[in-house]
Amino acid sequence: MIGWDAAADIGPICLSGGSNGWGIVKVQSLLLAFAACTAAAANKGAEAQPPAPQSALGDDGEQAARASPISTLSNQHPQALTPPDSSSTEVRANSASADSPEGGKTDLENEPFEIVVIAARLADFTPEQIYDFDSVLSYGVNTTGDALDALAAENGDIDPTFFVNGEPITNRGDIDDYPVEAIERIEALPRGSAARAGGTGSERVYNIVLRPSAVVRSVSASRRSSTQSGWSSAQGEAQGTYIRGPDRVNLSLRISQSDPLLDSDRGLTQPTDSLTATLRGNVLPISSAFEIDPLLSVLAGETVSIAAVPLDIAFPTLSDFVAGANAPSTMEAGRYRTLRSESRGYEVALAGNKQLAPWLSASFQAQLNGQRDESLSGAPRAHFLLPEDVAASPFSNDVVITVSDPTRPLKGRSEYDTASFSTTLTATAGDWRFPFSLRYEDRRSAFEFQRVDAVGNLLVDPASNPFNGSLAAAIPIASEMTESHAIARSVTIGAEGPLVELPAGEIRVRSSVGFGDLTMTSKTSLSAFSSPFAREERSGQVGVTIPILSERRMTGWGDAEFSGELGRIDFGGFGAANHQQASLSWRWGNWLRLAASVVQNEIPPAPDTLSAPIQTNENARVFDPIRAETLDVVSITGGNPDLLPESQRQDRFSLGLAPLARINLQFTVDYSETERRNLTGGLFDANTALASAFSDRFQRDSSGRLIAVDYRPVNFESLRTRDLRTSVGFTLPLNDASQPTNVDEVNASGLRSRPNFQFNISHTRVLDSFLLPRAGAPEINLLNGGAFSMSGGVAPEHAAASVALTDRGSGGRLSLFWRGASALDVGTASAPDRLDFAAYAKVDLALFAETGALFPDVNWLERTRVALTIENLTDASQTVTDQGGETPLSYQRAYRDPIGRSIRLELRRSF
Repeated sequence: MIGWDAAADIGPICLSGGSNGWGIVKVQSLLLAFAACTAAAANKGAEAQPPAPQSALGDDGEQAARASPISTLSNQHPQALTPPDSSSTEVRANSASADSPEGGKTDLENEPFEIVVIAARLADFTPEQIYDFDSVLSYGVNTTGDALDALAAENGDIDPTFFVNGEPITNRGDIDDYPVEAIERIEALPRGSAARAGGTGSERVYNIVLRPSAVVRSVSASRRSSTQSGWSSAQGEAQGTYIRGPDRVNLSLRISQSDPLLDSDRGLTQPTDSLTATLRGNVLPISSAFEIDPLLSVLAGETVSIAAVPLDIAFPTLSDFVAGANAPSTMEAGRYRTLRSESRGYEVALAGNKQLAPWLSASFQAQLNGQRDESLSGAPRAHFLLPEDVAASPFSNDVVITVSDPTRPLKGRSEYDTASFSTTLTATAGDWRFPFSLRYEDRRSAFEFQRVDAVGNLLVDPASNPFNGSLAAAIPIASEMTESHAIARSVTIGAEGPLVELPAGEIRVRSSVGFGDLTMTSKTSLSAFSSPFAREERSGQVGVTIPILSERRMTGWGDAEFSGELGRIDFGGFGAANHQQASLSWRWGNWLRLAASVVQNEIPPAPDTLSAPIQTNENARVFDPIRAETLDVVSITGGNPDLLPESQRQDRFSLGLAPLARINLQFTVDYSETERRNLTGGLFDANTALASAFSDRFQRDSSGRLIAVDYRPVNFESLRTRDLRTSVGFTLPLNDASQPTNVDEVNASGLRSRPNFQFNISHTRVLDSFLLPRAGAPEINLLNGGAFSMSGGVAPEHAAASVALTDRGSGGRLSLFWRGASALDVGTASAPDRLDFAAYAKVDLALFAETGALFPDVNWLERTRVALTIENLTDASQTVTDQGGETPLSYQRAYRDPIGRSIRLELRRSF
């Protein structure tokens, strides 16, 4: 029997197999042996039990033909967070006996068990939406984390709270890597439910209900390629999962690789100044002159301001330069620049949970990951001064030879490695929970960039011949390297439970205290000294949930409650950050829900933004909004120790309607007002207003031409935004069977009616968006010509929609994203210009098939899933034009969407 401790709030699950404990699992794979040993260590003396056959009954009571890549011991679902009658109701789901769908033995050996759930914390919240296994598969995802991201994005959730089997988790990494085959269903609770669990007051809880018992071993491989050619990526994954009631462990291994994509692969038009250099080079006049040589101008019949060095002539005369007069030799600069870096990555993750005693459980998560990126930033280029008295010079005065070396393109390299471990012990005493969490993280990064190690003109060696192609090899190239190493440690102790009984229910309180420290060292090859950074953190938080109305106790008034929270983090010499939150929610039955919240936070600058070493990178391509031109400049990145803490306030109101439960029709309206002060940001792709407000960050030469940009983070004075989001969604069964609408019906049927048609659409209207870059500077209207980035300001409207048709893990989903038109002001007051960003729509198509279900008689297709995804089906792109109808070079399509339409094919096999 598996049971929940009846005295607990959402009590731990206890495993037992009669009077002797639960049985030892017979396993052959390494993963199962590890899981069995973990379980046996806490249950000495356990004896093996005979296997329990598996039930696979469909909605009509006949054996379902559904082929699943896992074997379960029961077809019953663990009950939801919400017992239908009261918070003290015990909801039971007994196992049934039947043959497994494949007609063989299951992977586990045990006896039938019973699940008992008592959920006082969220007992009066009925799930707003229930996503069963088929529904989750309809999103074309492989892991729980991918499924949660897809659902949160579709529902417009920003910071939801997550539960697993009715228990809150402190780290989402504890569940992210579990395969979707481990999911029984995901329950989306109404907006406002997260407040009761210590989350944001206007957000919801997602409860992931895992299968009561399962073994999943899977491998997958995928390849994604652009239809424009020139780029592809590949990923491989292997997973092993063991679940037995509350005990679970998951091991995931991933590797990935992405090809480099060059400018030339997309035919990008290069800025003019990047084309005037080749291996042999071009001759230019010295800076104070307008022509190379008066005698050359006479021979050419025109004033010659630039001339190509002739090919295959070791010692050219002055007349040999006539053919290249004012016709410089150029090369394809895009062959030596990457739009997307070559990338390789890996990840190893281990996560699990163990019931140590009826009153104590432990969860853990360990992860290793790393990534290596390599990029090209163009061929090195330099100017060499050729004095007239050099023997090889045919010129009557000093000249300059500009050359590039395509055999040695400037390279960039970045490496990231992270190791982390966290664990949480959760003790229960009556209806109280006491979590104790530890976390350790070690992050290392290294960056290396090559640059031309020269300022001004280099002097030609008088003994050399500058015209035989050897001059480019004399360009000095230096490497600049920075490294950083950060270690973060923290411990948190919390308590949560009921305090006192009111007529409408229990007042519940929650509190936590935390201690931590962060140390970071960074160094650069330009300095012999390292830059240390250390910060200690002391935190405290207290929250309360007060019931106001209860439908169970005061019929006809619905359910209402207030939730409040106060918190503070002290950073020692770096100041402190406060947190305040208040929310109010009201629910009338299962079809009307209102939630309102006010959240105010103070956020200190991230350590990287304060202490990262300064780096310079040549040939950074930028768009200068003042002169409306694209060119290659020197970029400066790194930390800014003068950054101030950011303060945020968000007021949010949410309305939810569910008028037709039989098709799960959901209608939501979300209104929010956000104000951020001293927000940290960068000046990448600044518009005219930002470039003017931070003119000290843009370095120009005597002619006003941009030559360098300081991209180190800055504090913007304030950002104010108001937006309104509406969404509608429903699920329509396409057969005669009725559609389950609540937890009881899902548990009774085992699966939703199938096939299903799903539809969701959302629309967001940005009502206001104003940025004040600096005190005293003009306020920027981001809806009317202002911008943070190349996106062209804030689009007043955007929308998303999806339709899906699924049947037992097979089907398809069509997704649409639409962005409205926007504009960006560039130029100056005397010569203004405006870039128009046209509205555009992007369509994605995903097709997937459980081949075992489609071809039940073909054994080798069992437990195999094939998925085909076409991203940007119509190969759409947003057009950007100035007032003359031209597209600036920085806004060429390939810069904004280098991949374009792509096709991804994935094969997944479970064992």
